[in-house]
Amino acid sequence: GNNQGRGATNGEKLLRSIQEEIDRDHEGFDPRSFKPQNPLSIGKYHKTWLEQIEVTNKTMRDYKTAITKHVITHPKFGADKDIRKIRRADLVSLQKSLKETLTIKGCYNVMGALKSMIRWAYSNEEIKHVPSFPKMSMGEPPEIEYLTLEQQEQILTHISVEDVPIFRFAMEYGVRVGEIRALKPDAIKDGRVHIKRAFSENELRERTKTGDRRNPELTPYAKDILGSRKRLGDFVFVRADGKPYTNKNLNKIWHEAEKKSGIKIKLYNAIRHSLGCQLLDEGNDLFLVQEVLGHSRPDMTKRYAKRTAQKIGQILSMRRATCGRTAVEKTNVTNGNN
Repeated sequence: GNNQGRGATNGEKLLRSIQEEIDRDHEGFDPRSFKPQNPLSIGKYHKTWLEQIEVTNKTMRDYKTAITKHVITHPKFGADKDIRKIRRADLVSLQKSLKETLTIKGCYNVMGALKSMIRWAYSNEEIKHVPSFPKMSMGEPPEIEYLTLEQQEQILTHISVEDVPIFRFAMEYGVRVGEIRALKPDAIKDGRVHIKRAFSENELRERTKTGDRRNPELTPYAKDILGSRKRLGDFVFVRADGKPYTNKNLNKIWHEAEKKSGIKIKLYNAIRHSLGCQLLDEGNDLFLVQEVLGHSRPDMTKRYAKRTAQKIGQILSMRRATCGRTAVEKTNVTNGNN
């Protein structure tokens, strides 16, 4: 009798909850949320979201980790939390706790993943509005490390004749590592290089990381590089076995050359970041660098303009060094003491 009484009480509570939701929002009432396994709960819904979005494998893993390891485990959320009932207070609480355990960038990435899921739910008409997210920031970006042309050459001299073309070509255009790996012969035509594909890890995608397509003209230097290749295959640059380079291949070759040259820098910085900074150091404006690198927003390019106090001092010193006289000598000339 007691069990039946409790059952009736639970049934009555459920009916009241359903009626309250209907009264609050008759048109938006969704009976799915009252099922034992609510498909609109974060625990269920994030799986549906990940199955339907089109992102790289790495982004997919990052999103999944963000939701399962950091969002669902938070007291304000949990696997049973209905995505329609996420409020700003919940988001503020989540962000505050993330700041205690993750880096600024890590916190930004988790909040960004949750925001992407909620926005997708909104566009899919699962929820009526996107809750107001607290201000998110990646913090002050570190100064970009880069190489001068001379430093690039110092490292490249320690890479074999067979492997060096892919590095030289990538440096000429500042392309991403995944883009240079994915370059096929059909992308070299009409005197241009068409950057339209990219590898995400070892998955070839018919688009670049940001979806942009760039087609700069082939420079004389680039033409020489293409003519110097020792290997031919389905891709412009291939390994000894005729297959495209992997990210692991290129980084291994690069690290060995780093050690021999005595210059330590990440491959991405040595290629893409270096071209952007070199162009700025040569006096080119930010808009040109944005066009060359294919940045979608000007603020992405502005990072390349940031310099340390030491670098600024070096640049200022070089302006005077070419004049051939010190400040004291110039003062004496002005006073007629020379």
